[in-house]
Amino acid sequence: MQLDELLQELGKYSGITSDSRQVKGGYIFVAVKGINHDGHDFIEDAISRGASIVVGEYDIIPDATYIRVPDSREALGVLASNFYHNPSAKMKVIGVTGTDGKTTTASLIYWMLKCAGKKVGLVSTIDAKVGRKVLDTGFHVTNPDTVNLQRILSQMVDAECEYAVLEITSHGLDQKRTAGIKFDIGVLTNITHEHLDYHKSFDAYILAKSKLFLDVRVAILNLRDASYNKIKPLINKNVRIVNYPVSLSKRLTEAIENRFPEDYNHLNAQAAISVAKECGVKEAEIVKAVKTLPQLPGRMQEIKTNRGFRVFIDFAHTPNGLEMSLGALVRISHGARLIAIFGCAGERDKQKRPMMGDISARLANISVFTAEDPRGESVRKIINEMASGAISRGAKEGTDIYKIEERGEAIFYAINKLARKGDIVAILGKGHEKSMAYGSKEYPWSDQEAVADALKGKVKTVERGFDFESLKLVHFTGIKGVGMTSLALCFDDEGTKVTGSDTKEVFVTDEILAKRKIKWKVGFSGKNIDKECNLLITTGAHGGLNNPEVLAAGRRGIPVMTHAEALAMLSQGKDTICVCGVGGKSTTSSLIAHLLESANLAPSFAIGVGNIFPLNTPGKFNKEGKYFVCEGDEFAISPGVNDNPRFSLLSPKVLVVTNIEHDHPDIYPTIADTKRAFKEFFQKVPSDGWLVANVDNKNIRDLISDIDVPKATFGFSPDADWRITDVTFSPSSTKFSLKHKTDIVKNIRINIPGQYNVLNATATFIVAKLFGISPNVAKEGLAAFVGVKRRFEFVGEVGGAKIYDDYAHHPLEIRAVLAATRQWFPERRIVAVFQPHTYTRTKVLFAEFATSFDDADVVAFMDIYSSAREEKDPTVNSLNLAKETRRHNKEAYYIGGHEEAANWLEKNLRRGDLLLTLGAGDIFYLHEALIK
Repeated sequence: MQLDELLQELGKYSGITSDSRQVKGGYIFVAVKGINHDGHDFIEDAISRGASIVVGEYDIIPDATYIRVPDSREALGVLASNFYHNPSAKMKVIGVTGTDGKTTTASLIYWMLKCAGKKVGLVSTIDAKVGRKVLDTGFHVTNPDTVNLQRILSQMVDAECEYAVLEITSHGLDQKRTAGIKFDIGVLTNITHEHLDYHKSFDAYILAKSKLFLDVRVAILNLRDASYNKIKPLINKNVRIVNYPVSLSKRLTEAIENRFPEDYNHLNAQAAISVAKECGVKEAEIVKAVKTLPQLPGRMQEIKTNRGFRVFIDFAHTPNGLEMSLGALVRISHGARLIAIFGCAGERDKQKRPMMGDISARLANISVFTAEDPRGESVRKIINEMASGAISRGAKEGTDIYKIEERGEAIFYAINKLARKGDIVAILGKGHEKSMAYGSKEYPWSDQEAVADALKGKVKTVERGFDFESLKLVHFTGIKGVGMTSLALCFDDEGTKVTGSDTKEVFVTDEILAKRKIKWKVGFSGKNIDKECNLLITTGAHGGLNNPEVLAAGRRGIPVMTHAEALAMLSQGKDTICVCGVGGKSTTSSLIAHLLESANLAPSFAIGVGNIFPLNTPGKFNKEGKYFVCEGDEFAISPGVNDNPRFSLLSPKVLVVTNIEHDHPDIYPTIADTKRAFKEFFQKVPSDGWLVANVDNKNIRDLISDIDVPKATFGFSPDADWRITDVTFSPSSTKFSLKHKTDIVKNIRINIPGQYNVLNATATFIVAKLFGISPNVAKEGLAAFVGVKRRFEFVGEVGGAKIYDDYAHHPLEIRAVLAATRQWFPERRIVAVFQPHTYTRTKVLFAEFATSFDDADVVAFMDIYSSAREEKDPTVNSLNLAKETRRHNKEAYYIGGHEEAANWLEKNLRRGDLLLTLGAGDIFYLHEALIK
């Protein structure tokens, strides 16, 4: 059979497609060689699904009737057109192409014809209009595929349309998606730098655009565009050329200038008017159309605010488009500042990135570079390439330019942190689009919704999660940190290969990593990164984003994420339950994860502890489960590089806050700075979420008083929504009751000590109630919880003395755990050994540490454990801390490093004592030495 014969018999077949997955019985399958895949490789699949006829270019003999053609794309167009009875032959089809302005021009032509009483259909980047119907053409689609485009044209014929206006791209022309369509009029808006990743050269780009004009009756060309003299010779001599702009009547000129303040839209209007006149539309009807054209979504669309500044959303995503849009906004700014937020698409024309950075630095006062469909590329890499153009013009980061990878955060920051009265905020690049491309997937997105959220004080996020299927291998730089390990275990659960690197020190996570057969290398080097690695996640320690492995990954084009970014992304797509506060985060989040697990709700969780004993893992990912539990850490995302709080990237549905005190003085110089960060985080709770807050803590009480989010308060305070009463302590057990309005829940039992754990358990009970877990199930879950590693963990016994270990490293935590120890063991002599954690914390909180050991009979201080993120400070040491503490507790001693500490304990620990080791460093090494 030949193609001509098939065209005569198309009525016998039920459908036509070039996608083997769409094939049904009686279909014609056309094998098209694409950019990434070759349709000929899927012929067998198409036949197995019921294809009756296969059309292709290769000399092959498949198990079905096969027609060989010289050009499959051309054949697909001809077949599709004939299958739908050649709809373009029954209408006048107007094609609009160009780098910028296609959508506005096509929409204007459509509206002018409609205002003239003509029946017309439209296919544009925004949507397709057929009669009274509006069709969604898909994500990032200007030209639907060949078959769908013919189907839409056929629907226009059925709706009795006289005209069809089609927006046409260079890709669509080059890939012959318009094959089989007979165009009556072709329109060119302009040709400027774009898509050179695909076309390779500007001349090839012009050649692709010229294909629209091969067989048109009339070509409408922009006389002012630099491409005019190049494209005109490529047009068939039989085609009549109509040039624009031309002189217009006064009333038409006024109508255009009043409707479009932007100069570039004056040219788009001129192009549309030229078409309208070719179609016999009268001037009065054209004037009416210009005046009444509806606002096009994402085309210089102003979003009203009551903040005293203006916000515009525009689709400008090319160098020319950006220059035209920013230039238009500069002209209406009247000297006010212009703030531009935009990105550049991944896996697309890379040459334009520094060009667009340069344009923005020249025209805008402030540029915020962010994500815009990064696909498989690193957003950070794209942003840096954009920033290079701005920096070359003299722009400085932190004043003239900002780099914010998450688009929602960038919009929020511009509106709530940068913009002031009189400013213009321009959000560019996405316009009308309803999705954002990350990896190979599209995720729901809207700039309009992001602006609305930002004006309400909220950050819109791309709820994308991880595409685990595309991840071959993830490398964790600093894998043995408790937060990094829990994250690595989540990736391991999804079958992703995990590797890592860290220092040679023994960590509390070594055991769980070894158990899961996750290997790591000692030290940090680019050589540690496997060639299959397609994502690197780094800790904030060991140099963070300046770690040698991170820099090596950047050079190799491997995407890099901080722990905070990866945790936030992992939580997306689930209802996130986040616990924040200076103390109690790990225990409370572990309690919540355990309770959800015991209620058979299949939670996912990543919690920064060595282990959660009832669950036997600190990290777990369940793709099917609805909930994700994590800690919200106020520390910096990457110290010195990005000092924003780690928890600022999270979007919690339920946010628990245990307490707020001054901590991390290297990031938050004052308690006011700490409180400000927490308040901003609280404001992210959505209207259908909950802030669960401990109002016994004065700082929390002060912060939540004027925050308008749903709240549930708890504590011993009489005005708490959930009030704790009847607390009793006994060895190895604590009981309490809860009062909520008129309800009382009695005899709640936990097997962990202290008033602070009663508060932690209460927060957990409230979360369980919010998610519909019955009080009895919640009580059973709390009673079954036996603790987490390094949180009042029983280590063993030596010489008749019990050894417990706790992570407490802040004065508040130390006081709380010592009080709990005294409540559980009132008769024992308590010997507390404390290893201060970080020089900065010890120095700033020196006086508070000295007064934190009142419930200890004996306190001994080891040397300060220096974090990997800081250098030794000779002005502060444990010897002086011991001396200061001795003013409040006479039995206070300095005992040096590990060897000296072990020797001191062997001499001073007595039978019947309770030894409590405290600190966030490596104090746990003592246990093995003592028990041996």
